[in-house]
Amino acid sequence: MGESINISIVFYRIRTSRIIGWVVLMLYALSLYIFAPKDYSLQFNTACTISYIVVIYIYYKEVHKKNYMDFDTIFFIAYFFVSFFYPTFIYPVNPEMFWMFQYHTEEAIISKASALSLVGIIAYMYGSITFRPSKNNFKRTYRPLKTNSLFVASAVSFLIYILLGGYSALKNTYANGERDEGGLYAYFSIIVYVCIFCMISIWFMNSYSISKTKLQRKCFPVVQIAYILVYMSFLVIAGSRGKVLNIILLSFGLYAYLYKPFSFRKVIILCGFGMVGMFAIMIYRSGGSFSFGSLSEIAMDLIINNHNTYESMTIVDKSGLSYGRSMLSYLLGVIPFLQGLFFGFTGIDPDTANSAMIITQSTLGTTEGTGTGTTIIADIYLAFGTIGVILMMGFLGRFIRKLLYYAHRNIYYLLIYGVLMGMSVYMARAEFFYPAKTILWCCVLILVVKQNTSTFNVSRRLSMQ
Repeated sequence: MGESINISIVFYRIRTSRIIGWVVLMLYALSLYIFAPKDYSLQFNTACTISYIVVIYIYYKEVHKKNYMDFDTIFFIAYFFVSFFYPTFIYPVNPEMFWMFQYHTEEAIISKASALSLVGIIAYMYGSITFRPSKNNFKRTYRPLKTNSLFVASAVSFLIYILLGGYSALKNTYANGERDEGGLYAYFSIIVYVCIFCMISIWFMNSYSISKTKLQRKCFPVVQIAYILVYMSFLVIAGSRGKVLNIILLSFGLYAYLYKPFSFRKVIILCGFGMVGMFAIMIYRSGGSFSFGSLSEIAMDLIINNHNTYESMTIVDKSGLSYGRSMLSYLLGVIPFLQGLFFGFTGIDPDTANSAMIITQSTLGTTEGTGTGTTIIADIYLAFGTIGVILMMGFLGRFIRKLLYYAHRNIYYLLIYGVLMGMSVYMARAEFFYPAKTILWCCVLILVVKQNTSTFNVSRRLSMQ
């Protein structure tokens, strides 16, 4: 009894010392943020970048990272380009290398933004390492689910999407730079890929419920896989890369999580192939034109978003925080037609309820045509400031760690983790609640499939009596 108490005390002290270590790191990042130079400093931004790499190394050691094909790694890579690459490697050489940076940016903001990004990622890591699973862990018996209904729903929705002009609008968006104003077809587009996300998640969960060590090919229907490949081909032909990347990351992420962890080297190699693939699609949709300037466009899609963080901080300095108003669009968007009803009833301008629109208006003077986008840090900071960045990034880190702990035993956790894994690249350069709609719709679909499966099994047993 005495020995067990002593062991508990030792573990408690170790855990406490680790937490104190992360608190010290947070205080270090906050000190950089508070005392950031009032003008651009290469030394300061380099220090922030090096600190970012160091804290990732410490974090990986802390969590005993074995699988690098996960949300953490992909998110960290994207976050690096979105937050640190420009001020450290591009600004000193050519501040206006990309079109977004031709718009005025206060030099005083750049260094402070780098420090804020460091604060945000340390908060994420702190939230992750402080997660402790509940003592009352649920134990549920998973019953394999059929994906036939999801397959039919996705295929039919894809056909309707094409017939309603959605696919033509998508092609025009990339071919002619026309802005897609959306329409009824947008909802069918969501149904298409949400069903696909659910199908893939169910396949992996079905396989894992049969064998914990070997992928069961019989759980992956050939016809349904062929359909997904056709869907992805249509997107590539149209010049769209986003959903294709989502599906690939979702599939690789679940495979690595459940069956075969990927080493850091493998992930880097795969990222290299992925960048080449994304570059090929970019060349295709540009009509085959090529220049040395366009070579950097692979990373440019991430790098230009540094400006959005700078602009959000400038907006807050001038106009103050939105206190959540700038996050309303994505929160309301989870339920069909709720956005329109809410804005129509309250009279709130939709452009003031979306951080990307606010930043676009501030930068370009209009929300018509091309948008500037946002970043996860810009979105949070615009709404709730520095405290919001710490709390919400901490919540995200804790949430991801919880998903990783429970996902192998619960289809909903696996599905949500899969969706976030699929969107891990875009999470760094998007709104905080960007995945909310997809997650909710996926969970509802899984619930319907589970209910139908249960009803079918009950009816079958009754008919056999």
